[in-house]
Amino acid sequence: MPRTLLRHVARLAASIVLLPLLLLLRLAGRVVGGSGVVDFAADDAGMNEAIAHARSTVGGFVARLDDPAGIDRQAVKVPLPVVGGGSEHVWLADVRLEDGLLVGTIGNAPERALGFREGELLRTKPEQISDWSYVEDGRLVGGFTVRHLRNCLSPRERRKLDAALPFTIEEEESGLTG
Repeated sequence: MPRTLLRHVARLAASIVLLPLLLLLRLAGRVVGGSGVVDFAADDAGMNEAIAHARSTVGGFVARLDDPAGIDRQAVKVPLPVVGGGSEHVWLADVRLEDGLLVGTIGNAPERALGFREGELLRTKPEQISDWSYVEDGRLVGGFTVRHLRNCLSPRERRKLDAALPFTIEEEESGLTG
């Protein structure tokens, strides 16, 4: 059974405008069940590369939070422990920096990570995130796991997603150096 590396549900997706991606993934048969959960195997090279890149550039994201003028939809994805091992990755919305920690609210109800709830305030060390993102000048910055998910779509599905988003996801990697 694959270990979950990524979890998205509609509520948070709406807050960071990723709901169209979930809908297209569901249409493409990549969403498991009716929950909106997207599972990736622990050895999915693309997802692991996306997470590694997010972690290696999180320093630039943290620096940008120190001067957030002109950016919105700041979010980070964090792994939450799951009973029996593994983790469930959820997005934290409205992220800010406090005393060197990233602070945000859990944007969806975790399904397997017991003891956490939607809307709960969570603090995490920057090096523990599995992704980060924000929107600036109408384009997504960061969002490396989102880009991987987008790349899993067919060209037709990708065009539909791009047309539905209020920001652009550039083909070239968009991120800050750490």
